[in-house]
Amino acid sequence: MELKLASLAYSSCVVNVQTCKILFSPSVAARGKNGRSRLIRNIASNNSTKPLQAKQRRSANYHPSIWNPELIESFTTDYTYELYAGRLEKLKQEAKELFASTKGSYDRLKLIDSLQRLGVAYHFEQEIEEAVNLLTKDDNTIKDLNETAFHFRILREHGHSISTEVFDKFKNVDGRFDESLEADITGLLSLFEASFLGSVEEEDVLEEAKSFSTKHLNDYLLGKLETNILTEKLQQSLHIP
Repeated sequence: MELKLASLAYSSCVVNVQTCKILFSPSVAARGKNGRSRLIRNIASNNSTKPLQAKQRRSANYHPSIWNPELIESFTTDYTYELYAGRLEKLKQEAKELFASTKGSYDRLKLIDSLQRLGVAYHFEQEIEEAVNLLTKDDNTIKDLNETAFHFRILREHGHSISTEVFDKFKNVDGRFDESLEADITGLLSLFEASFLGSVEEEDVLEEAKSFSTKHLNDYLLGKLETNILTEKLQQSLHIP
């Protein structure tokens, strides 16, 4: 009870310094229950005579936007749909023909990945779905690290189930990724990109894949004095997976 009174008294100091002095004076401390009651009533009375005033918020006075519909429509561009529609449709048709003529699994993977990276995959959703379905039926087990990780990533990105056990053949007797893979830079990059597509249950496996590939890719970059297409791709992938 005394603690509550002390807390109340301390709060009142902000409002009325004189009341605070009275409350903590020795004579008041010696008073009994009735004295404390009178003090609390006095404090309440003091506080009630000074109603809190709400602070008025200033108006932001924002200026109206200059970007009205008339201004936006006034901008012109040479790249109108009417002028380039024919070329666009021709390119789309050529890409669809590529899907039909591409037979190998790895070539299908590269085609899908290229369209996704270019940001035009939405034009070919049906063709990509059909190609991915063909990849799920691929029974070719003789794949290097690059193709295995590539295959794993594309299937996972499109919602298909594929086990992390596909990476077991690249591990040594201790169950860790074989150090001989350090020279396979393309394969390590594919493994790095695939390591982000796992579930909670697979966290250990894919975290190991990420750690292993990151280390060796960074080591490779440190040993390169000149920049080329591969090093630029590695730097970009490591910076923004």
